[in-house]
Amino acid sequence: MLESMRKGQRWLTGLFVLLIGGVFVFFMGLGGPLQGGPSQGVVVELGDVRMSVPDFLRVRNQQAETYREQLGDQFSSKVGRSFLDAQALRAVVDRAILAHDAQQLGLRVGKDEIQQVIAQSAGFRDEAGRFDAERFTNFVEYEYGNQRNYIEYMRRALLGQKMIQLLYSQGEVSEGEARATALYRLEQVRLAYVALDTEALPPGEEVSDEDVAAYAAANEPALRALYEERQDVYRADAKMRLRHILFELGADPTPGELADAQSRAGQALERLAADEDFGAVASELSDDLATREAGGDLGFVEATDIASELAETAAALEVGGRSEAVRSDRGLHILLLEERTEAGAQPFEEVRHQLAREGATQRAARERADRISDELATAIREGQTLEDAARERELPIDRTGMVRRRPDGFVVGIGASKELLSTAFALSPEKPTSPDIFTVGGRLVLIQLLEREAPEPEVLSAAIEGEREQLASAKRNAFVQNWIESRRSELLASGALRIDNTVVEGS
Repeated sequence: MLESMRKGQRWLTGLFVLLIGGVFVFFMGLGGPLQGGPSQGVVVELGDVRMSVPDFLRVRNQQAETYREQLGDQFSSKVGRSFLDAQALRAVVDRAILAHDAQQLGLRVGKDEIQQVIAQSAGFRDEAGRFDAERFTNFVEYEYGNQRNYIEYMRRALLGQKMIQLLYSQGEVSEGEARATALYRLEQVRLAYVALDTEALPPGEEVSDEDVAAYAAANEPALRALYEERQDVYRADAKMRLRHILFELGADPTPGELADAQSRAGQALERLAADEDFGAVASELSDDLATREAGGDLGFVEATDIASELAETAAALEVGGRSEAVRSDRGLHILLLEERTEAGAQPFEEVRHQLAREGATQRAARERADRISDELATAIREGQTLEDAARERELPIDRTGMVRRRPDGFVVGIGASKELLSTAFALSPEKPTSPDIFTVGGRLVLIQLLEREAPEPEVLSAAIEGEREQLASAKRNAFVQNWIESRRSELLASGALRIDNTVVEGS
């Protein structure tokens, strides 16, 4: 009985979690004491079953402790007060219904059953494993006030457990059901498929300039709206076109090496001051092999592309201006600022053609995918397989590995489509191809069954018992949940079940 009670308590916890979705409606809908409400200090009254404020608080505190263990610092009993109140009240009501209806069916709990549960409780045993009367008395008086209250609580709990066991007997699952479910889960298929991109054309195909121009003319407002949406993409940072002459130094140059670089830089500055061409001097003197042949041309750079010392120096120059020798991690640089562009958005006119080409390409890809998928579906309806129809049109055909049913419908290589996966398992060797066209991501997909594989007999046999247990548990939980929902509604409507949530709100 103790083990049965423990199982029942675990089941109750799971059941009450399933019922959480309706607890707020249930709790708030009571709106205070009902007509002919429960006795004073009683939260729930049903026949001779009464659940008091201490009963409610005990359940509420137990649930709060459970959430505290699960959520740690994220849990706040103050923030979740309304939720905990509603959940605890729902649990107390349902326990009252279970105990009441058990009595109505003639189920009884004897003193020997209660004594056995108490005697076997680990919380009431000493270090040697013997029943400790003092520990039992202290716990009962602290938690329940006296032994009479505790025994009544145990009687109701065991009555509820017997009712649960009775209801559970309604959830039997046949071996046939378990076998069919195991087969459903373990069966595999392998597919051939054709996937047509609706956003991009195949390699080698592109829209003509005439089509792009026509698209731009017909979709000017849409292109401008897209341009506005992509302002971050078309915003350019300030850039500088620089040349430099580098006199290279190591990471930790000697005084002699530094003096030599400074001397060479000084000679270059003298020649530049005499109006020699910067590019010619750089080609002759610069140690930067990557730019020397181009006269030191660094091209257009942003401030973040170069060393901070060089960026600060360049920022202070006027266009056409030249710097003195500037030190960086690479050595000494002489800079020439040739051009500067300000930060700002790229004008619509500059990207209009690009946006139009993108839109025209997407439209062409969609039209192509729609046309070809319709042709394939028609060919399949006329008796061709997908593979044959695709080969006639020189379309690429892909194949999956072995695929099992998944709740999300995901198939490697194709993507997630519950409808596609359901159709795949509905195909047969006699009718291997479906004319259905599935939209998966940005593609239109058609499928053909290549292979269907049932599980090995020993694998199926091993899975049947586990499936049977899971199916039985789900069926029992659903049956008991529906039963409690129905009984609660009946008892409230008849006035037999009386609840006072004002007592809860004031506790």
